[in-house]
Amino acid sequence: DLTSFENDQWHIDNLLVNFDDSVAPLEQIDKVITSGVSLSPKTEGEWQWLSDRQLRFTPKADWPIDQKYKIEFAKKGLLAADVLLSDYQAKFQTEAFTTQLESNIFYQDPTDPQQKKMVATFSFTHPVDVASFEKRLELQLASGLKFVNNTAPQLSINYDKEKLHAFVHSAILEIPREDLSMKLILDDGVAA
Repeated sequence: DLTSFENDQWHIDNLLVNFDDSVAPLEQIDKVITSGVSLSPKTEGEWQWLSDRQLRFTPKADWPIDQKYKIEFAKKGLLAADVLLSDYQAKFQTEAFTTQLESNIFYQDPTDPQQKKMVATFSFTHPVDVASFEKRLELQLASGLKFVNNTAPQLSINYDKEKLHAFVHSAILEIPREDLSMKLILDDGVAA
């Protein structure tokens, strides 16, 4: 699972390996394992049998983004003496970084009907690199659509504390008589 932010703290998920049958030496349950299992690329952390069917890896640091891993199990020393596995390795991949447009609305201030603008919210699976996001974001106005103040920045962007959401506001727009459109474009290449 993905690293998550809850109650003002980052929570890094453990890796759980589940077996269909009882495979662990009973005397090793709830003890740290120092040999017999490896993870590549090498990642610092601690292996432990939670039960006779479940092995846990607790990483010391956060998982890297979009990384492929291979787990290798030793044929001797890790498992109970009479246990044979059909496969002594497993593969998994950590979550890739993605961006999603959560909402995009045309906003009119209820107390001042002349205050009209575009408001959008983007969400990210990991904390976003602000510079890479802002460099790739562009607002395109249809011909005839203008800002009230042409010297003000077209976009104002704020982020939540964890940088998992970006709140994008356009400058105040002049409203023409006919319907016109605007586009908010985000190019590829936004980084975590």
